[in-house]
Amino acid sequence: MDSGREKRINDRIVIDSGHIYDLSEGGVYIKTTDPRRLNALVGLELRLSDREPPILVKGRVIRIIYEKGAPKKFPPGMAVKFEPLPKESTDKLRVYIQSKKTGRS
Repeated sequence: MDSGREKRINDRIVIDSGHIYDLSEGGVYIKTTDPRRLNALVGLELRLSDREPPILVKGRVIRIIYEKGAPKKFPPGMAVKFEPLPKESTDKLRVYIQSKKTGRS
C-alpha cells in the first residue's frame, strides 16, 4: 500500500530533442514555459530520435526558471533529476550524448 509520501505520476511529459536544453545521464533541463511544481515527481518520455522508441524515465523537478526571470543565456524551463534508471536506458542516453558531442546523429 502507498504510504502517501510519494504522489502518483498522473501524466507523462513527452519531450522531443527540440525541447531538451541540457541532457546528462543524471537528468535533463527542459525548455518550457509550463514547468511542473518544484519537487514534483514526473514521468518523462524522452524522444531522442525518430528512429528509436522513446526512453521512459521518472524524475524529480529540482529547479525552475520562469520566463520573466530567465537569464539571457538560459531559457525558461525546469531541471529534472532522474530517478535510478535501468541499465538499458542509461546506455541509450550515453550513446545519444556521445553522438551529440562528436557531431554524429
